[in-house]
Amino acid sequence: MPETISTRFTEIALAWAMQPAEAQPAQWANRLAMVRRFTRYCSAIDPRTVVPPPDLLPHRYRRPSSPYIYRDEEIIRLIEAAKRLPSTVGLRPQTYATLFGRGDRHAL
Repeated sequence: MPETISTRFTEIALAWAMQPAEAQPAQWANRLAMVRRFTRYCSAIDPRTVVPPPDLLPHRYRRPSSPYIYRDEEIIRLIEAAKRLPSTVGLRPQTYATLFGRGDRHAL
C-alpha cells in the first residue's frame, strides 16, 4: 500500500516533536501540540492541510504529589542571597528580597 501524504507528514511531525532525544516526553507532547495548533490554523485556509492526531504523544507533565516546603533557615538564606543580587539600578536585590519575604531576618 503506497504511503499517503497524510501519513508521511504525521511521521515527519512526530520525528520533529521527539527532538531532542534526551528531552522529557511532556516536552515532546508540547512540541507536537504546537504543530497541531499551527496546522489547525492552516486548515482554515487550506482544507487539505494535515493535522496530526491528538493521541500520538498524549503525555502531560505531572507535578510531584507533595510540594517542597522550605525550612525557615532556607528561606533566610534565600532572602540573604536575593539581597546580594547584582543590579544596575539598585532595585533588583530589594525587589526579590521583598518577594521572598520582608527582606530582613524578621520575615519569619
